[in-house]
Formats: sequence, C-alpha cells, structure tokens
Amino acid sequence: MDKDSIESVVIYKFVANAINHYHDSLILSKNQINKFVIKWNNSYPVGPYKYIPEFTLTVKMINGNSRYFRIAGATIKERIDFGFQFICGDDLFESIWNKK
Repeated sequence: MDKDSIESVVIYKFVANAINHYHDSLILSKNQINKFVIKWNNSYPVGPYKYIPEFTLTVKMINGNSRYFRIAGATIKERIDFGFQFICGDDLFESIWNKK
C-alpha cells in the first residue's frame, strides 16, 4: 500500500452488544496513517484466522476506492479470512484508540 494514495483512514471500535456493532470512530492523523502503512507493508501471513474484530478500518483512497480491514490485536484481515500479523505483535490500533 502506498501512503501517498490514501486520502483518509477511519478506525471504528467494534462493540458486540451495540445495535449497529460500532460505537465510536476516529480519523487517523497523517503520522498514524504512515505507521499503519509501514506496518501493513511489513506484516506477515498467519493463514486462515477466525476472530471477532476489536476494530475495523476504512481506508479511503485518493482515486475514490475504499479498502476495509478487520483487526484483533496485532492480526489484521482485509476481505477474506486470511490474516496477517504485524511484526513483534504490535498493538497499533489499541494504542491509537486509547490515546484519543
């Protein structure tokens, strides 16, 4: 993923007992987007992985397309159940959310 092709990134907290399952959102700063891109580009596959997401990300691209990610801890998935993990088990999204 190229950081220069991203317009914005919104993170949503997943709440299983909420009516619409999402409680709150946060728009990532340019610095946070850069960290996400670096970690995504350096993540490694962990195979098929089932979990209830803690967060979801909507990545809006400059060309008008959007990408959607589901996150649990340091594991992230895009459209399918094949997961990727950030190096060193980094918990980037939990730390972003807790700082808001």
